[in-house]
This record gives sequence, C-alpha cells and structure tokens, in this order.
Amino acid sequence: MNNSDKTLAALAADENDFVRRAVAWHRSTPGEVLTMLAADEDDFVRQYVARHRSTPGEVLTMLAADLGVGVRRAVASNTSTPSEVLAVLAGMVDEDEDDAEDEDDAEDDAFDVEHPDAE
Repeated sequence: MNNSDKTLAALAADENDFVRRAVAWHRSTPGEVLTMLAADEDDFVRQYVARHRSTPGEVLTMLAADLGVGVRRAVASNTSTPSEVLAVLAGMVDEDEDDAEDEDDAEDDAFDVEHPDAE
C-alpha cells in the first residue's frame, strides 16, 4: 500500500458515516479497502462500494445478497458484476418491487449523484 492507500484505509475506519461514504466514493480507493467497507453498517457506504468499479467480483457477489434494496441495485448497475450474480438479482426483482417503493423515498434524500467513474 502506498501512502495514499494507507490514508484511505485509515479513513475507512473513521466513526463518521460521511467520512466512510467519501472513502467508498473516492475513485482511487483500492479493492482491499472497498472489501473492508462492504461490511459497513451504513447502507450508503455499502451502496457506494457496490457502485465502485474497483470493487472485487467476490465482494459484489456478497453485496448482491444485502438486505438493502439500494445496495442490490448498485450491484446490478456495476459493469464488473459477474453475469451469474446479475441473473440472481434479476430473479429478485419481483420480490423487491413492493419494498423498493418505501426505500426509494429514503434514498432520494441521499447523495443521488452519478459516480465520477461512471461511463
């Protein structure tokens, strides 16, 4: 790990949710730090990890089973998500439609901006 990666790793352990969200969002956050953040208690941290292009496939597979609909949506939108995971997520769509309406209201108030790495 270089100094920048060490700084991001230290910030990933910060008690402030917003700091951890910023680390998960940062384009240079390495996969090993994203792996650590994938288990974060904050839904938005996990969503940002699920959207990040450097998140390892096995972490995306784990996040595909997350209880948060927004996290699973973020996994589905990540171009690095393995196709077999996408197939499983596609099968969950019907089950989640009712729950998604309730969660959408909460998500709309969050940082709803496109990731700088989005293509």
